Amino acid sequence: MMNGFNEAFEFFDFLFDARNQMVPGFILKEAGYSYPAPQFPPMNVEMDKETKDLYFTAALAGYDPEEVDVRFDGDYMLLSSNVKKEEEKAKKELLRRGIKKSTFEVRYVVPVSKYDTERANATFENGLLNIRIPAKETMKPKKLKIEIK
Repeated sequence: MMNGFNEAFEFFDFLFDARNQMVPGFILKEAGYSYPAPQFPPMNVEMDKETKDLYFTAALAGYDPEEVDVRFDGDYMLLSSNVKKEEEKAKKELLRRGIKKSTFEVRYVVPVSKYDTERANATFENGLLNIRIPAKETMKPKKLKIEIK
């Protein structure tokens, strides 16, 4: 078995599937999936060594939680925002715009065969979007009990 793929042909089909080309910087490593950071939003992706749960942390300072959408589509997690143009404040004249919100959409591979997307949860605190996706029981390490005779 190669990184969760049953046969070598399945692995090559996955690599050359046109849908996988939309994942920014998606590559496979010998130990599993690798998630290089997209240009925006800045993102940390971590996997718990014991539980195999996935943790995504996106820096979205200035965004309201209502402006951010997280959804799952097959083996992908899609993170997006459709920002509407802000109305200018009548009392203030903008001299420099250093904080800018923009519309974006990024995709991350989250295989439904390995992760329970139904139990995923997301929190938004201090400009950070935190997403936890629990691993299915089949992903968790199993310890074999040695029988003594």
